[in-house]
Amino acid sequence: MDITKLVALRVPSGEPLSSLYSVGLAKGTRLPLILAPTTVGTDSEVTPISVVTTSGGQKKNAVPSPLLLPDLAPLDAELMLGLL
Repeated sequence: MDITKLVALRVPSGEPLSSLYSVGLAKGTRLPLILAPTTVGTDSEVTPISVVTTSGGQKKNAVPSPLLLPDLAPLDAELMLGLL
């Protein structure tokens, strides 16, 4: 979901994801964003942050922004019960 959030933000501008790796750099518009969780506990579908691992898995970059909150986050109770 973290990559989906960033792609939705970057596609309209065409700038690289690396241009977002800091507080306050995520600006502009984004594509519509619907995030449906498939695991329990991360809450990535309802948080305004994205974390991307780069440099061969050696570095994590955080991108916090209200723009990363989804337009819709449908929850399927039956799917969640099957994951517990």
